Amino acid sequence: MQPATITIEAAAKAISSILDALDRDPTDPAAVALRAALRRKGTEIAGAGDGITLQNVHELVCGVGDDRNERRAAELDAAWRVLPGWQA
Repeated sequence: MQPATITIEAAAKAISSILDALDRDPTDPAAVALRAALRRKGTEIAGAGDGITLQNVHELVCGVGDDRNERRAAELDAAWRVLPGWQA
């Protein structure tokens, strides 16, 4: 059985949904589970090997330059800091 192909759009949509939930209440007890989901999704992206990189998804979800959402970037940086190949 082959792993499902991950598209950058699907990965960004999933991560955006998780970050939207964290936006509503970052202190909610469910926030721990949401942050774990960010790590799992990052691991899935990193292991996909089909041209999608964590950096590509990070930029799509968080923006770049003046459009960068620093809160979202900080959440992803914290969740992905342990992943191979991730550099904040």
